[in-house]
Amino acid sequence: DEAAVRDFIARFLAGHAAALARAKDHAAEVQALSGPDAERLRARYDRELADARAFLNAEDVADAGERAKVRRLRAAILFIETNRDLPLLSWPGEILDGLIAAEQAMLVFRQRHARMVERVIGRRVGTGGSAGVEYLDQTALAYRVFKEIWRTRTLLLDPQLAPEPKQREFYGLRGE
Repeated sequence: DEAAVRDFIARFLAGHAAALARAKDHAAEVQALSGPDAERLRARYDRELADARAFLNAEDVADAGERAKVRRLRAAILFIETNRDLPLLSWPGEILDGLIAAEQAMLVFRQRHARMVERVIGRRVGTGGSAGVEYLDQTALAYRVFKEIWRTRTLLLDPQLAPEPKQREFYGLRGE
């Protein structure tokens, strides 16, 4: 199982590197305003690839046993998101969408709540001596439950660059 996870991550990162190389070349040649601007854009794309590699390999997790679990979780989410067109993976994809929608609704509620509080009491000290609206604004986006799902959305690739699932027929409908 660990070998399959590592293989998927390696193949996915190869596709991600190809996508970023195209974007980096385009940005440096077409969008850059100057030589230093082109270098800044190249460095940004290089950091994005390094961040993706670190995220998928769970380098942010200190405990080795936990790191393997988190790596597997992140790879699984990305595998589902990448292959949601396959019948067996469509319903897990719907579950991931539902979790994101629920959290998004909570984020919208928090931001609207902050605006309502600002409208009612302004920017004075809040309940229990808190910073009031300032505290609500700072925490509206800070508390996320499904961070792994949100982060994998950043990594999604064009289908032609995504790794082909091994044993694709397993994820299809019987009779295909």
